[in-house]
Amino acid sequence: TWSSVLATFLGGIALGNAWGGRRADRATAWTLPIVLFAAAACVAVSPWLDGLARSLLGGLGHGLRVPVTVLLVFLPAAFAMGLPAPFYGKAVLGTGRPAGRALGEVAAAGALGSVAGTFLTGFALIPSFGTRTLLLVLAGILAAAGLAARALAIHTRTDGNAAEGDQTALARRWPVLAAAAGFALLALEIAAGRVAAIHLGTSVYTWTAVIGVVLIGLSVGNVVGGRLADRYPVRPLLGTLFLIASATTATALWTPNLMGRVADGGGAWTLRVAAAVAVGFLLPSLAIGTLSPVIVRGALEDPKTDGRVVGRIYAWGTLGAVAGALLAPYVLIPWFSLPVLVIAIAFGLAVAAIPLRGALELPWLVTLVLLALLVRLPIDALRTTGNRLGLREDVPGIYVDDSRYFHIVVAPYERPADAPARAGSDEGGAMRYMALDRLVHGFVDLADPLWLEYEYERLYAAIVERLWPSDADRPIACCFIGGGTYTYQRRLLAQHPASLALHTIEIDPAVTEAARNALGLQIDPRHRIVHADARTELARDELANRFDFVFGDAFHDVGVPWHLTTRECTALVRSRLRKGTGVYLVNIVDIFASGRFLGAFLRTLEAEFEHVVVLSMGERKDHERQTFILAASDLPLALDGLTDDTGAPLADVHYGPEDLALLRKRAGVPVLTDDHAPVEALLAPVIEKRRMSDER
Repeated sequence: TWSSVLATFLGGIALGNAWGGRRADRATAWTLPIVLFAAAACVAVSPWLDGLARSLLGGLGHGLRVPVTVLLVFLPAAFAMGLPAPFYGKAVLGTGRPAGRALGEVAAAGALGSVAGTFLTGFALIPSFGTRTLLLVLAGILAAAGLAARALAIHTRTDGNAAEGDQTALARRWPVLAAAAGFALLALEIAAGRVAAIHLGTSVYTWTAVIGVVLIGLSVGNVVGGRLADRYPVRPLLGTLFLIASATTATALWTPNLMGRVADGGGAWTLRVAAAVAVGFLLPSLAIGTLSPVIVRGALEDPKTDGRVVGRIYAWGTLGAVAGALLAPYVLIPWFSLPVLVIAIAFGLAVAAIPLRGALELPWLVTLVLLALLVRLPIDALRTTGNRLGLREDVPGIYVDDSRYFHIVVAPYERPADAPARAGSDEGGAMRYMALDRLVHGFVDLADPLWLEYEYERLYAAIVERLWPSDADRPIACCFIGGGTYTYQRRLLAQHPASLALHTIEIDPAVTEAARNALGLQIDPRHRIVHADARTELARDELANRFDFVFGDAFHDVGVPWHLTTRECTALVRSRLRKGTGVYLVNIVDIFASGRFLGAFLRTLEAEFEHVVVLSMGERKDHERQTFILAASDLPLALDGLTDDTGAPLADVHYGPEDLALLRKRAGVPVLTDDHAPVEALLAPVIEKRRMSDER
C-alpha cells in the first residue's frame, strides 16, 4: 500500500512537472492561479473519490484493488500539485538573478514547505484532527495560494540571454543524471525508514522524522548547489558533487549506530526521534540535494524554453525517485540487505561522476566493492572484519533475513535462571525466539507445542478453554490477525487434533517462511495462512459469520497498526464472528495510570460489542508498562476463576467498573475511527516509560 501511494504521488508529480513545463512557456497572468485552483479542487474531492473507489472496486482482488484505488484517489491531486514547480522556476529565471542561486532557492523553498507540512501533519495535525479536515485545510491553502498568485500577477520571462555554462555537453546527459539523483534520494529515504524502524520502532513519528530530515537535507543542498552552480563550471562541479554524495552516503553504514544513543537522550520523544534520524541520514540527503540545481543550471539553453527544460528535469528526477521507491523495498532490501543497499547507492553515485570528471575513481569504487564483500559474504575472516568495523551485526542466529517489512532473527533461547519452573526439559536447543526489528516477538519450544512463555498467551489459553464451545458439532474456527512465531496456533493444533479450523492473516510472507524453517511450523490442512493486510482479508464476503474466536496479535509493543484499532475495523471483525457467540481477543501494551490508548480502544470495542472485559496477568502495577487483554463479545463473558493447564488458579487481574470508567475518561477521544486514530500520541507515556527503563 505504501509503495503504491508513494509511486502514485511521485509519478503524478512527474507528469505534472512535464506538462506544467510546457504550459509555463506560454503562461498568462491567470495560468498559475488556475493551476493552483485545480490542485485545491483535486485535493478537496479526494475523500469523495475514495468512497467512489470503494463502491466500484470492491469486487477486485487485493493485488489489483490497492493500486487501482490509489491511482483513482491520489493521481489527480499528485498531477495537479506537480504543475506549479516549472512556473516558479520559469518566473525566477526572469528576475535577472544568477540562475543557479535562483533555482536552488526556489527548490529549497519548496522542500522547506514540505518539511513544515511533514512535521506539522505527523506530529500535530493527524493526532489532533481527522484526515478529512486535514485535506480540506490543504485545499484551502492551495486555493489561497492561487488567489495570491493572481494578485501578485506572477509572470514568466519570454526573452533574455541563454544561460551560460557547458550546457551543450550536458544536453543529452541531464535526464539520466536527474533520474540518478532522484533514485538515490528515494532509495536512501527507504533505507533510512527501515533502519530507523529497527532502532526507533515503526510509527508515524518515525516516518515523519525520516521524511522531514531528508527534506531538510534536500532544501539545504538545493541552496548550496544553486550557489555553487553560479560560481564554477557545471561539468567538473557536478562530477565532484556526485562523488561527495557517494562518500557521504557511504557514511550511513556507520552513523545509524548512533541513532539509539541519541534517541535515549532527554527531551520530547518526537524531537529525539528527529535528532536520531538526522544523525544517521541528514548529511547524505544534503549532499544529494546539491545535484538538482546544478543539473538544471547546466541544461538551460534558451529562455523561451526554460519552463519546458525545468519541467523535464524535475519530471526525470521524480521518475528516478519512483524507481527508487519501488525497487528498494520490493527488490533490493529483500534480495540483499540494508547495508548493501546503502553501498549500491554510493556506488551508483560514483559511477555517475565518471563521465563528468573524465576520470575513473578506481580506488573509491574498489573500496565500495570491498565494503559490500565485508557486509555480505558468509566467510569467517570477512565476517570478523565486518563486525570489528561495525558494518555487520552477526547475531548467533539460526535464521536471519531482511524482508519488505522487518529484519527477522530466529535464535536459541535460554530461560533466565529466576524464571518459573516448567514441565518438560529446557535442554537440547529446542527453545527459540523470533525478533522482528530487534523486538522479541515470541518464543517456541520445538519439543513442546503446548508451552507458552508469555503471560498474556497463558491468559489467552485460559480464556479460550473457558469459552470453548465443546458441544459444537463442527470444527471450531479461529482467526489470527498476525502470525509471528505461530506459537498459539501450534498449541491449538496439538490440543484439538480433530475439531479445529485455523485462519491466520500474516502480512509478511518472510515471517511465515522463518517460522517454517526455524520454528517448527508445519503445513497442516486445518490451518490456512494468508499473506495480506488483515482488513483486506477480513473484507472478503465468504468470511462473514464464520469464526468462534478472532485473536488480535498484530501489535508490536508500541508499534501499533492504527488502522486495526478503529471502530470500522472492529465492526468488520464483529461481522466475521459467529453471531451472538463469537469472541474477539486483543492484547495491547499501555500503562494503566495514563491509559489513554487502553481507554480509547476500550471505548471503541464497546461501541460495537455488548460486553468488554479487561484483564492482565501477574501483580497489578498501575504505573508500569503492562500487556492487557481485552475480550469483547455480544455474549456475557464469565471469566472469573481462570486456571492454567494444571488446574491451578491464574494470577490474573480483572479491572472492575470503576477502573473502566476511569479509562474511558482518560482516553481523550470518543472512539478511534478511520478518520481520527492518534494512536502514537495516545501511547506517548508508554514510549517515554520504555526510554526511562532502558536508561536504567
